Amino acid sequence: MAVQSRWLVQGQVIITDLVGDLSLEDIQTGSQQVVDLLNESELDKVHIIGNQTEMGSIPISLKLFTEAAGFMRHPKLDWFMMYPSENQFARFMASMTSNLAGINHRQVATLEEALTVLTRLDPNLPTVEEMLALV
Repeated sequence: MAVQSRWLVQGQVIITDLVGDLSLEDIQTGSQQVVDLLNESELDKVHIIGNQTEMGSIPISLKLFTEAAGFMRHPKLDWFMMYPSENQFARFMASMTSNLAGINHRQVATLEEALTVLTRLDPNLPTVEEMLALV
């Protein structure tokens, strides 16, 4: 599977690995995984970190991509972080879909930077070091 999501911090932080060339079906399946995890959480706000380290190409239709990434409209989604931010087209798609969905989104260079930002935004999270030990 090209998209795999799991809890990094149970009920608080989801990490999603995007691997290889992604189809709309991959994005839809991955989005459903995220929705299922969001629904499991007893908290009102959950953060998502997208790991693009091994990601290849993504669909070029903004409309279809936005429809496929249904998790972005979930009421529990608080912050959506993506790293690394080297793929310019992926950055554009993530930025546009986040803006259209009206969610908090940030592109960062590393997982550590994503966790650092999240711990500043959400004081209820474990420390960066504690979360890195869970990866």
